[in-house]
Amino acid sequence: MTDRATIVINGLLRKLDRMESEKRLQDELNGRRKLNGCAVACWSCLVAIVFMFGFIVYK
Repeated sequence: MTDRATIVINGLLRKLDRMESEKRLQDELNGRRKLNGCAVACWSCLVAIVFMFGFIVYK
């Protein structure tokens, strides 16, 4: 169960990172201001913490 949870969490974090990269690239191409990196990191961290807490409680 723990290995599966780790794989799921890592997959979600990779997906978030890819979405962030695509968004930043799109913003640069459109000439808009860059996305606030701190806010994105905050959301990514929050999502990871929620999932880890959920798996710990579920286990």
